[in-house]
Amino acid sequence: MKCPNCAQVNVINNICPSCGVDAVLFRRTSIISCNLYNKGLAQAGMRDLSGAITLLNKSIEFNKNNIMARNLLGLLYFEVGYIGDALKHWIISSSLIKENNEAANYIDKLQKNSRQLEQLGDAVKIYNQALEYIKLKNDDMAIIQLKKALEINPVFLDALNLLAFCYLIQKDKEKAAMLVEKVLALDINNAVALRYYNELFPAKIRPEPKKLAKLQASASQTPRVGEPRRKKSFGEGFHITEILSFLIGLIVAFALLFILVMPGAAGASQREIDALRNALNESDAHRAILSVESQERIDELEFENRNLRQENETLSAQARLRNLNEIVTRAQAYINAGDFGNAALLLSQGGNFNELPEDIRRVALGLVEEAYPQASRLFWQEAITAYNAADYDEARILLDRSLEFGAATLNFYDSVLFYSGSIAEREGNPQLAAIYFQRIITDHPRSGYVNQARNRFNNLN
Repeated sequence: MKCPNCAQVNVINNICPSCGVDAVLFRRTSIISCNLYNKGLAQAGMRDLSGAITLLNKSIEFNKNNIMARNLLGLLYFEVGYIGDALKHWIISSSLIKENNEAANYIDKLQKNSRQLEQLGDAVKIYNQALEYIKLKNDDMAIIQLKKALEINPVFLDALNLLAFCYLIQKDKEKAAMLVEKVLALDINNAVALRYYNELFPAKIRPEPKKLAKLQASASQTPRVGEPRRKKSFGEGFHITEILSFLIGLIVAFALLFILVMPGAAGASQREIDALRNALNESDAHRAILSVESQERIDELEFENRNLRQENETLSAQARLRNLNEIVTRAQAYINAGDFGNAALLLSQGGNFNELPEDIRRVALGLVEEAYPQASRLFWQEAITAYNAADYDEARILLDRSLEFGAATLNFYDSVLFYSGSIAEREGNPQLAAIYFQRIITDHPRSGYVNQARNRFNNLN
């Protein structure tokens, strides 16, 4: 057996003596990562950016070296305005594989256009300032900041959602609805925008995705320019007597202006200047007083904000601990009732149980050891039932769940591989099907499925 990580051939008991990797587990996680990447790519093609980002992050969790998932995730983060996250994944990707890696091209383009990168960073800073104004309940200032951010980056989804929220606060539903529809045109399953949409139109069916071009139509058109008029030369069309009369009248008018109007106007102007100077001095003094009071108020608000942030962190940690305790309690109830499938699904949501006290953590890990093998077997059996009923989509989901909960270490793993390959073959994916059948031939030569797998593999080639 060949190690998929370092290509070492002499793998003993599924463990590579060279790199120490469990070869079977490595292959399984790599396949799951590829499947999640393919699903994420499909979601991105349907403009479901939120769903695609979630799937691609899961793909990287299963295989951190999946550079295709990292590159696509970086593109999606860049599109929705998370420039820092996009760069992080591209840098990691380019460090894993340096040659023929698109991530290096993306980074190079940004470096060559440093002004654009700086502007996008400014948009994020302005957005963060708007968040602070929201916390201070100053939604008017928040709106001003968010509009500035969107002038820099018109597809900054978080800024669009926050601006819609500000308009909802001000009960301007028309402007909020326009922003929500624009977000949904960019990301059809954006959770925040959908929640706002349901609040704005509770009796209306969620919108179909629209083309971004319709929402970004030009606000102005170039005016048509006519033929320029020919300028007349001085004196053209005038008689000499008319010109002399005009000049004499102009001289008389200026004389009357200086004699009758200018002295009074000069005195009035001086009085007005003096009044404005006094008002300016008073304004400066008042502004100095307000500046001191404002700084004191800012200091008070910053102190309150720090206290609230610390309190929020404490409450969040307590809520996380309560949630983990609840997961353990409910999982125990499921296991007591013989429902290992729901128990395993619930425990998988808990993630890392290290935050729990030691005695509860041991209970949680014991439940995992008890529930996962039983759940894996249950999902495998249900997958075969769904396959026999020609429900291949459901069968594929159930087989993935069986793998998630440890099928690779159980005695029915060859069956999971065979049915996974059969589904891939039916769905027109011969490359993936060949991988599954080859694994049975290579790793399970005594399996009852080996002859069928060999025939299927030969037919694919």
